[in-house]
Amino acid sequence: MRRSTRRIAAQIERYCSAHPNARDTIDGIAWWVQMQLQEEIKSGVADAVRVLVEQGTLERHRLHDGSEVFGCKMHEPGSEPTNQHQ
Repeated sequence: MRRSTRRIAAQIERYCSAHPNARDTIDGIAWWVQMQLQEEIKSGVADAVRVLVEQGTLERHRLHDGSEVFGCKMHEPGSEPTNQHQ
């Protein structure tokens, strides 16, 4: 079995453990997998954004409603950003 197939199978098994009476079409099961992966990705993105803010690659902006957005940090012309991934 291919690695991607094993990963998807594991996601389906996880879903079935949480929802033992679930039944669906192939499209519906694909949605189960997407929703589970979206939660994993969201958590990973939040961690990555936190690291990039700490490194100065991204900057945090607070909106009037209190929510936060993140953007690429602008560097002064002629200054080079430091690469902290070396």
